[in-house]
Amino acid sequence: MQINNFIMRYKLDPDEIKAMEPGDELDRLVADEFMDGVLRKYSTEISDAWTIVEKLVSMGWRVDILYSRDEIKLNGIKLVGGKPYSVYAKYGSLYASTVPEGICKLALLAKIIEEEGW
Repeated sequence: MQINNFIMRYKLDPDEIKAMEPGDELDRLVADEFMDGVLRKYSTEISDAWTIVEKLVSMGWRVDILYSRDEIKLNGIKLVGGKPYSVYAKYGSLYASTVPEGICKLALLAKIIEEEGW
């Protein structure tokens, strides 16, 4: 199963993904595991991060971004067999210091869900 390689290669679990900081390490992980090896400044540039949102949407995900003065919180929701499932329901709240950072983390968590299932 590919997800086992993902976790073993990077030795990450969902809590570690949620704790990652924006920058080269997060960008490389997103490029390798979600964006077919294309390296960009996903975790710091909104235009690059938005390509991740477009890919998630093309995979059937709805991306919710709550952006306020007090917090940035993201969630991904996908209908499976007519039932809604969410990143929040599986892993809890996903907070970020910036929207691009949150989008990166959401993509990695969605990848785990896609591989593991609900």
